[in-house]
Amino acid sequence: MKKFFTLLVMMVMAILIYAQAPQKLNYQAVIRNSSGQLVTNHAVGMKISILQGSATGTVVYSETYSPVPQTNANGLVIIEIGSGVPATGIFTSINWGGGTYYLKTEIDPAGGTNYTVVGTSRLLSVPYSLFSKEAGTATNAVTLNGDQTISGTKTFGSDILVNGLTVGKGGNAITSNTVCGYQALGAITWGADNTAFGYQALHSLTGSYYNTAIGSAALKNNTGPGNTAIGCNALSLNTGGNYNTATGLYALYKNTTAGSNTAYGVQSLYENTTGSFNTAYGTSSLKSNKTGNFNTAVGNFALSANTTASKNVAVGNHALFDNTTGYENVAIGDSALSSNIDGQWNTAIGSKSCYQFQNKPGHVHGYGITTIGAYSNVYSDGLYNATALGYYAYVNASNKVRIGDNRITVIEGKVNWSVGSDIRLKENIRYSDMLGLKFINSLETVTFTYKDDPQKRHHDGLIAQDVQSSLESLGLKFSGLAENENEEKILNLSYAEFVIPLINSVKELSRINQEQQKQIDELTAIINTLNEK
Repeated sequence: MKKFFTLLVMMVMAILIYAQAPQKLNYQAVIRNSSGQLVTNHAVGMKISILQGSATGTVVYSETYSPVPQTNANGLVIIEIGSGVPATGIFTSINWGGGTYYLKTEIDPAGGTNYTVVGTSRLLSVPYSLFSKEAGTATNAVTLNGDQTISGTKTFGSDILVNGLTVGKGGNAITSNTVCGYQALGAITWGADNTAFGYQALHSLTGSYYNTAIGSAALKNNTGPGNTAIGCNALSLNTGGNYNTATGLYALYKNTTAGSNTAYGVQSLYENTTGSFNTAYGTSSLKSNKTGNFNTAVGNFALSANTTASKNVAVGNHALFDNTTGYENVAIGDSALSSNIDGQWNTAIGSKSCYQFQNKPGHVHGYGITTIGAYSNVYSDGLYNATALGYYAYVNASNKVRIGDNRITVIEGKVNWSVGSDIRLKENIRYSDMLGLKFINSLETVTFTYKDDPQKRHHDGLIAQDVQSSLESLGLKFSGLAENENEEKILNLSYAEFVIPLINSVKELSRINQEQQKQIDELTAIINTLNEK
């Protein structure tokens, strides 16, 4: 008979530590013949024995296999020790803590039971994990047996984790918790469905539910339920706050009692203490918020300086960056409304929209400002109810709407611009023809170009100061002349309003024409009478 040799290449012990679960060792070996050639796709009879004490010690367990194991195309045979046909002893009764053990392998190359010993080797540390099933017995300590009972009294210097068991301190239940890390969940006395991974993760939690902490010191001081912290020191100072979610280094770090916050990004909502229902996505988004509620910041450094303000929405990097106490603002776009500090009810949409005023960084303290379009802005601080629409559109006064910048040449549409004129909308009505021909005759038309127009395009119109002078000399008021509500007091003309004095002028000319026609008729009659004589 040819001699066969085995080359042991791997032993993997799959250890199931549930008390009544089956236990076995995975065993893999490569089979070669006496010439060193692999024995492939061939049935091989095998007998495995476990010896105690030495390579020639007492056999505490042995087994054979049916069906007979077979090598694969690489000469590899795989068996599970503990699942064969027992010949000696009971595998689950082996006292792995009772000394050293050796594994003896016997093979019949013909696939029968005429075995030849091919090797005996010592079992090293891995199989002794099976010893944890019974946990042994410590002097003056506790006893943990296979029937899932714990008896005795003992103070432990480190934590005990038992999977699948209900463990209690003072009769309180601790179930379905998952822990990995030094001092993680170290103070818990009751609670369930908590997960702690990392040094001191959920360290101070004594009793609560549904918390997840992944990262060093994540949720370290937490006592509340339903929090999720992923990242080093995420939600680390949280005490009674509940249902918060923090993902990122130092996210929601200083949160104490606030709840229902969501922070995603390094130092997002870092300073938050009692503010609730905030959402921050991005590095340092809402970083300085302390007590503000219902804020939404999406973008790196969005609403980063906000402290106590509430109900702001910032979408874009540095959007509403300087805002501290302003509330109910909406900023969408890179650096939109970034200089606002305490203004409220402002809306800025577009990259750098309402970012600065007068071409210099500034701080908007106004309210009710609306700027839509990249670089759309205001000319001065403290405006209210001012609107700028379009790329680089600037509004320079309160209660004013500006459409487009100085490069706009046409504003058009399919219908006329209309103004509400129903008598039911008006009061203090007085019919007047004071604005008429004298006013129109006093006006001087000009041609001009705008100073800030790089193309120096030609325009026709009036000078507002000329119109103002004419009105003052005639003692009249005219709604077509408006003065900005700002320091510069810029004058504006509404050319549509000039229809009114033009109407009165036409009517006045019509009356003159009628009087002249009457005189002409009378003179014609006199001439005709004289001619008849």
